[in-house]
Amino acid sequence: MAAQFSNEDYTDMILVYGFCEDNARLSVRVYGERFPNRRLPNHTTFTAVVRRLRETGRFAARTSDYGRNRFVRTADVEEEILARVEADPELSTRRIGAEMEVSKDVVHRTLKEQLLHPYHKTPRGAVMCNVKMSETSRSRLGYNATGVHRNLVDAYGDNALILATCKR
Repeated sequence: MAAQFSNEDYTDMILVYGFCEDNARLSVRVYGERFPNRRLPNHTTFTAVVRRLRETGRFAARTSDYGRNRFVRTADVEEEILARVEADPELSTRRIGAEMEVSKDVVHRTLKEQLLHPYHKTPRGAVMCNVKMSETSRSRLGYNATGVHRNLVDAYGDNALILATCKR
């Protein structure tokens, strides 16, 4: 999150806070009277700025080195994820992520890109539901005459018919 106030604003907050003898709620009122065209900070902002200035010598909070490091997906990681899912399709995305020290979202995105779904051995959309549809409804929803969805045909070509193994 970017700094919400400029250094000039923070300096004025410190001066007003000192003028009000360290009373944060009074500081808000005085700051609003002195600077009517500026954004009015909360009373906790005054105490936080003073504390941060005393502890770090900076007005604004440091935003680097917070949270978990961003993980860059690599081909090796994606191959490992797919290998684990192939070995045990019942593994959850959280468990795979924890074991590989990546986020569950990385695992889920990798599976989604491969048209796989967590806990399912077949690609997403591979099995058509057991609903009788008219020819117009089927084509409108993207299914061809054999019951295979157009995304599967695009992804798997001739093998798409093998994946669509539901009864009509």
